[in-house]
Amino acid sequence: MDWSVVFDNSGVFLSGLWMTIQLSVVSAAIAAVAGLLIALMRISRLRVLRIIAAAYINVLRSVPPFALIIYVYYGIAIAVGIDFPPFTAGVLALAAQYAAWMAEVYRAGIQAVPSGQSEAAYSLGFSRPRAFATVILPQALRIVIPPLGNNVVGLIKDSSLVSYIGVQELIRNSQLLVSTTFRPFEVYTATLIIYLVLTIAISQVFGWLERRHAT
Repeated sequence: MDWSVVFDNSGVFLSGLWMTIQLSVVSAAIAAVAGLLIALMRISRLRVLRIIAAAYINVLRSVPPFALIIYVYYGIAIAVGIDFPPFTAGVLALAAQYAAWMAEVYRAGIQAVPSGQSEAAYSLGFSRPRAFATVILPQALRIVIPPLGNNVVGLIKDSSLVSYIGVQELIRNSQLLVSTTFRPFEVYTATLIIYLVLTIAISQVFGWLERRHAT
């Protein structure tokens, strides 16, 4: 084994890691916002919104992430002529799928807040939007921190799938490095360790947030 190939090409790993982080952060941010909106539709009093949200959640959670990435990158371009750049296609696919997962997390968190909390807010003269924003949502967010963390970790791991559409994230750069160095064991071992460190770090951050906001 020759581990110098890893240290000599550290820039390649760092470049791929930076792209993975950018891809994951943008996708997670979009998914977090969209997931909350879908969750609100899911618990809306309007039946049509509940049906649309339920359909979205059920369909997107049933589609393999790789298939969705390929569909967004190739399928949409063929169907309607919109040719997304690889990075954009990867972000849209990951955000769309994880918004469905996060929507169910938010919904469970919102419904876990005791109904007495909203009733108390209404008795104080709060409107429904104000009661939700200032009383229900903060409590729900504390509840959903652990499962949201799990979703973000899953998104980071699934971000490796965008290598198949040419995004030069960590996996893609590792593949290219293997093709030039012919040292797959050392390169992929280093890649595995980087993913391990990254996901553990994210888990620790969400663990700290959970402890910080524990009631």
